[in-house]
Amino acid sequence: MNNNSFVSLYFTSSKLLLLELNSSGKKAQVYAAVDLPEGVIQDHRVRDEKSLSDILKRVWQKLKIKEKSVGIVIPEFSTFTKSINLPKLERDELDEAVKWQAEEYIPLDPAGMSLDWKILSETEEGYRVLLVAVSQDLLNGYVSAVDSAGLIPLVVETPSISLVRAVGEDAKSKLIIYFSFDETLIILAKGSEVITSSVIKADALPQVLVSTVSRIIRHFDDVEVTKIVMGGMPKDNNYIPQVSSNFKVPLEKLQHKILGMSEAELQMYTIPTSLQFKQPSEPADTETVNLLPPEITKKYENVKFNLQVWGLMLIVTLVLVGCLMALFGTYLYLVQGLSRHNGLNSLSDVTYQKSKTASDQIKNVNTLADKTLKIGSVNIYPQDVLNLIYQKKPENVVILSYKLDLEKGAVSITGLAVGRSDLLDFKNKLEEGEDFQNVILPLTSFEQGENIDFSMNFVYSNFAKARGS
Repeated sequence: MNNNSFVSLYFTSSKLLLLELNSSGKKAQVYAAVDLPEGVIQDHRVRDEKSLSDILKRVWQKLKIKEKSVGIVIPEFSTFTKSINLPKLERDELDEAVKWQAEEYIPLDPAGMSLDWKILSETEEGYRVLLVAVSQDLLNGYVSAVDSAGLIPLVVETPSISLVRAVGEDAKSKLIIYFSFDETLIILAKGSEVITSSVIKADALPQVLVSTVSRIIRHFDDVEVTKIVMGGMPKDNNYIPQVSSNFKVPLEKLQHKILGMSEAELQMYTIPTSLQFKQPSEPADTETVNLLPPEITKKYENVKFNLQVWGLMLIVTLVLVGCLMALFGTYLYLVQGLSRHNGLNSLSDVTYQKSKTASDQIKNVNTLADKTLKIGSVNIYPQDVLNLIYQKKPENVVILSYKLDLEKGAVSITGLAVGRSDLLDFKNKLEEGEDFQNVILPLTSFEQGENIDFSMNFVYSNFAKARGS
């Protein structure tokens, strides 16, 4: 079952492949291969962001794609993948440990590196961790082009991770050979772990492929390869007998089935199809790899929050308008009924009883109208609460994220304070007056002397008053 809602984008130097499955994950809803002009992507980097952005806009318009969220697969050659062992640490300490190890294994400047990782396995001694890194400058080229096209990037991953998911993340070791448009990917994997990956040119001779596979197997002689899986679009069918005759392990064809696609299309779209089955978790998730830059994640979190607030206010407004219209219609109906009763010359017992019933109904309508108006007065607008918080925030305190519980009036914020005095001043100002109550700031926030990461919880007092009314 594919519960995600985004379009997969797989970029190569010469083509863009896009695909979206239906909600069941069994049929291709839309898919296309787009030729990229020469020079738009060169040496695995986006050299012309505007041209790539314009291409994406035209594709969305031509194919009439409604979905704006996308997942991105960047070229394998531009990334670095490494599995490492780490001692038993607290989860919040793992990230720092991974970054230290990455500086040793990844040949990139830490200041210009985008890195994410996931836990592969856990034992009593420690963790097995898969880390993936890419140059921020290279990654930003793809993300910026997508962003400029008016699309929302949710996840970024590598072809090797997509292919391991497509082949199956069983515990056996396997070698994956995938023939793409302009390169051939060779991946040694075990479970969900990418032990190593290598890239050769698509037009390389079969002997070059065999030689590369041989070097990988010799280097990782402690890994027993149980099978070789081949897929994609080989330009020369001689690859198959060459691989089969040189390596005495079972040779299988990469297989998966999606309705509405031919066998050749299934092989061509293996990588974007596999991405459709990835949960687009945030980069901070330790269960999955997502190379999406954190600043992009925060940007679209705010967009999503504003849309949710707007949608909620729209629903409340429609409900109130509907109630008022219903009340007004009922009122007119009852008034007409009373007018007919008042026009009678004599007031029999039956007539009196009907008039009394109508009068009681009018009272009920008025009571319901009062309640409806009170409901409208209870509405608390998130921007009003945030404005009050920012009025009390010292200059040396930065709010990074916030969460408002519109049902209970609970407020949670996280941020960064220059020093302890600034953080304490912020807490005291929130407690002043009658706007906020029950301000809770954990003592652990004061362990750092400066550049303090903090979280704070409190209740918006006016919400409780409004509810009480």
